[in-house]
Amino acid sequence: MSTMWLEDEHFKYIKPLLENSLVNTKSGICVEIGTFYGGSSVAISNVIRKYGAHLYTFQDPNCNKCNETLTNKSWQKLSRYVKNNPDKEHFVNGYDFNKLISVLKDYNNVTLMLEKSPPKYFFKPIVNFVYIDIFTDYVENLKQILFWLPLLSYNGTLIIGDWSSKNSDPTVQHYIEHNLNDSYEIINVVDCFIAINNRNKLPTSV
Repeated sequence: MSTMWLEDEHFKYIKPLLENSLVNTKSGICVEIGTFYGGSSVAISNVIRKYGAHLYTFQDPNCNKCNETLTNKSWQKLSRYVKNNPDKEHFVNGYDFNKLISVLKDYNNVTLMLEKSPPKYFFKPIVNFVYIDIFTDYVENLKQILFWLPLLSYNGTLIIGDWSSKNSDPTVQHYIEHNLNDSYEIINVVDCFIAINNRNKLPTSV
């Protein structure tokens, strides 16, 4: 998934939606759920730089991806620790934080958030673009949509990889087609990717 974005043809379908979300913005905010090794983060970063936008990418630092001493810290301290100690070993159960840091360290328009999503705290009330491509579970995908969609700006876009659609009933697509209000436009992007565009200039609710 996320590691393949630099070579993945899916991005050519997603890129125009990302750019459209940032048109007429001076300092847009983008959010990614599921950094993994930063492939999609880099692809998004390269596109949004010309718009002066910033990406906040969320990676869950749960205990099977990070050693115990790190998971006991808050995400602010954890982010600072990993950034300031790139040579330390952060490799547990097959996940290598060193590789992630080496990928993102030179991208000044990307902030790594070592925090679960939905986060307990998020300091930007309005976002222009949200990309979610991590969960294969219907309930988890729905949780992400219900949290992030109300934060979407006018003309903002949320894209979700609805991989649960391959093996679940109901699907995320079925939910959004039957439960979202008319201010949202639903776009089938490619494969299991679904885009939701906010067409309401006023604050919206799901």
